[in-house]
Amino acid sequence: MNTFFKRELILILLSQILFITFLSAQIEEMEVDEKRHSELNTLIKGKVHHGVYLGLHVYGGPMEKSPTLLIGGDLAWIANRSLAIGFTASALYSEHTPNLPDYSEDFFVTGGYGGLLLKPILFPKLPVHLTLPVRIGGGAMVIGDPDQVDYDLDNIDPIFVLEPGLEIEFNLLKRLRIGVGARYRYTSDIKFDDFEKDILRNWSAGVSIMAGRF
Repeated sequence: MNTFFKRELILILLSQILFITFLSAQIEEMEVDEKRHSELNTLIKGKVHHGVYLGLHVYGGPMEKSPTLLIGGDLAWIANRSLAIGFTASALYSEHTPNLPDYSEDFFVTGGYGGLLLKPILFPKLPVHLTLPVRIGGGAMVIGDPDQVDYDLDNIDPIFVLEPGLEIEFNLLKRLRIGVGARYRYTSDIKFDDFEKDILRNWSAGVSIMAGRF
């Protein structure tokens, strides 16, 4: 074999090696792209730190000129210590009497509501930090006299509730936190006769205690 054919053979072999290398690189890149596009994209990226807590809260506020007591609880999962998602429920009671002759002084408004809890947590590792809880749900309110055993269905009204708030939380112990804060309770119009439709819409303030894995 002369020198010319040897050079041609070497060039052919080199070109084939380069082509195979290029083709392999392209196939590998296509596989990576396909894997990337086939993966599920999530709002929370990377390794997730899981937490959970049970909380109780006691809040108070006005209903026109009458005081209102609000007691409830939360059960939530915490993602990366920065976002709590869970369930919430609250019971409301107020001795509120319209200035009308048809109602006694013992007239009251009571009821409850519950639903979804979304709570962003700012600077969760600091001993004192800020949270922005939002409660979304529904329930029902009742009006009546404490001496009556049965309630008239006409005095029961379903409601929608949106309750954003702001709380300052304190890390007392590794598994225990307390919070102080305020909320605004927005509700759908109530349909009780002789009552303002927005009577349940108001501010409230109070304290909460939470135990769990944060």
